[in-house]
Amino acid sequence: MHHRTSYISILAALLVLAAILPLRLRTTVVATNLLPPSASGLVVEEIQRDDSSVLQVTSPGRFALSLDDMGIVAWYDLRRDPEQQANLVEPEAHLLEHKLNGGALLRGTLSIREQTPVYVRVVWEGRAGWLLEEFMMEYVIWAGDQVAVSIEGPADVVTTLHRRSGATIGAALSVAEPADGQTPVSAHQAMLFLNAWTPDPGVQITTVQGSSSPPGDALQYDPQQHVLRVQASEDPNLHLQIPSDGGLRQPRFVIGEWPGADLTVRRGSTILVDGQDYLADWNPVTRILTLQYLHLLPPGANVFEITNDPPPLSLSLGIAGQDLDENGWLVVDANMPDAGGTETLSDTFRIPYIQSAQQFTTTASFQGAGAGVDFVIDGDVIQRVFGAPGEMLQAVFTLAPRGDHRLDGYVIDANGNRLSEIPNDSIETISLGRVFLSIGDSITAGYGGSQVGVGDANYPVDSYERSPEHSPDRRNIYQYDNNAYTGDEYYRSYQVSLNPALTSCGSAPAFILNAGFSGARTAGEGDRNLQAKVDAYNGFIQRYGAAYVLLQIGTNDVSDNIPVTTWSPQLGGVIDSLQDPNPDLNIWVARIPWRNRPDQDLYKTRTAEYNTSIPTIVVEQNDQRVRVGPDFYTLFEGESDRFSDDLHPNQDGYNLMAAEWAREDIADLPCIVMQNEPSLPLPPMPTSTPTATLTPTSTPTATLTPTSTPTATLTPTSTPTATLMPTSTPTATLTPSLTPTATVSKGMVIDQYVVFIPIAVR
Repeated sequence: MHHRTSYISILAALLVLAAILPLRLRTTVVATNLLPPSASGLVVEEIQRDDSSVLQVTSPGRFALSLDDMGIVAWYDLRRDPEQQANLVEPEAHLLEHKLNGGALLRGTLSIREQTPVYVRVVWEGRAGWLLEEFMMEYVIWAGDQVAVSIEGPADVVTTLHRRSGATIGAALSVAEPADGQTPVSAHQAMLFLNAWTPDPGVQITTVQGSSSPPGDALQYDPQQHVLRVQASEDPNLHLQIPSDGGLRQPRFVIGEWPGADLTVRRGSTILVDGQDYLADWNPVTRILTLQYLHLLPPGANVFEITNDPPPLSLSLGIAGQDLDENGWLVVDANMPDAGGTETLSDTFRIPYIQSAQQFTTTASFQGAGAGVDFVIDGDVIQRVFGAPGEMLQAVFTLAPRGDHRLDGYVIDANGNRLSEIPNDSIETISLGRVFLSIGDSITAGYGGSQVGVGDANYPVDSYERSPEHSPDRRNIYQYDNNAYTGDEYYRSYQVSLNPALTSCGSAPAFILNAGFSGARTAGEGDRNLQAKVDAYNGFIQRYGAAYVLLQIGTNDVSDNIPVTTWSPQLGGVIDSLQDPNPDLNIWVARIPWRNRPDQDLYKTRTAEYNTSIPTIVVEQNDQRVRVGPDFYTLFEGESDRFSDDLHPNQDGYNLMAAEWAREDIADLPCIVMQNEPSLPLPPMPTSTPTATLTPTSTPTATLTPTSTPTATLTPTSTPTATLMPTSTPTATLTPSLTPTATVSKGMVIDQYVVFIPIAVR
């Protein structure tokens, strides 16, 4: 009996070790429900990776996830890395690790329980812990970059996120405790948001009624799956409204009792197209319709109309790697980690499309009759691509010169005949220009200047239409301060005034993303440190093609009395962290502003030390692309009427900052501010997207005329190709607008526009 007991003890110990040790053994995936890929939507396949068999779930153009017997072992961002070269999971880890009391990883047999174009349900089953307790772990992987996690079994599961350090794409984890009475106590729920720095906030929706639905039909929010649920009627005509104050970045709808496969979806008055704007799946057995909206929703009222009508002939154009709304406007996602972990979706907004790279890939999906799409640039450069309805079609174009262009799409039949004389869809503005990124604290964000807050008529600001002022090209508007403790405010800051100056100076469209963050510091710990934001900044740089950074930081460090010996290397580290992954990045480091307070001397010495060290820090970078920026101390010294308090400029002060930023030699945009020029009236706001007139000449000239913003005319070659090039080297005829104030000097206010003359090009 003694020996038998020992053997049993040894066997039990071995079983326990096998259950708790996360050994890296060869994995065999039990792929029980691999379905052939559909025309669009999620693709599931078994592949070999690192001598193991893994399950790969791919959302084309978005992400690819590789799963083994413990979870997601690889994550690839297909927007920026279509060849799957950079695994975004921390080395030797899983993207989500589920452990018992922080100990052994849950490990089980993987199988597919359900696959649709919209979501895939993957399940792991096994035993864990000293008692070999049974568990079931479920991932519902949605096509729009979300993964819903549910674990049943042990009650002491801890889930942690392991995104690779330095990755320029965010991943946010939201762990929710189950509500009493809804799920077993042992259940564990979490939501993983890929391509996001903070998770979606919770949404509270009570009742939204359809026009033909009986009273009482309600749109319910499921906080565990982050989906919106509603029951349809026999003749469904659903009008579903998501509240303006929040919720889902890319909403998902689960609609019960849907009568058939026919489906027409609108957001507002725009018809959405399956495959590009949304993905849908109808189960004829359960009569459940699942629908994933694929774009980011900016703040504001968002009404979806869903009917059981056959889809009309419709086309939706897009640009690979970018999020465009149904009208072809770029949806800018300025999301980043905030100071206290408070989630917000207020930082998304729409602008006319702009990019800095010459080449782009346009995408298209159509519904209804048709056999393909004609892609047309500026009316005469054509690419013809054949494909089935719902299939993602692509064409590659090269733009030149800098300026505004137009993309039209026509659905064609099998013989190449267009089914409509007018475009089925258009992106009216595709601009080849320059993108800037403003990095800094509340003075960059615009605190103390013109603002829009909760309760204001313009709140929330999601485009130029709701912005009290905007640049003439409608790109720079009031932008959101990502630090939640300041409240939900949108600030004008200096970017609205600086935009037209940069556009005129560079003879090309410009956009400045305001990544200012109230409370930001150069040194110190926590989420207010710039180093904690560097990954998000690098994500903005790569996603939007920013080549220019306007950096102003240090005011809060002075307030904290951080020694210059600590502050200087921290600032150098921030610059290194921005430039290492972006070696061609141009960075200007501004001097810290003067303070408007009686005890200025208490801060003057420390500020002087910081400002004196900035040129040294710049020289130490040993890179001509890092330069000393404006001297805001001298600019504001003694100008008390330019402040809203003892620290922050008022709007006059921010407009003055725009003029000072504009004085700098900005890389290949050498400009001087015009002085003592006669006053000219401002041009009327354009009703359509402006472009720049290009006049090929032998000698560049700058002609000043009091006319509206010029437009771009291309001279195509005799045979249209996918590359747009002028027949001769164009130069820009400038038609800048002037403010009534024409003298630029210390203390002068530039209300909205700053005027430049290009004097050289290098």
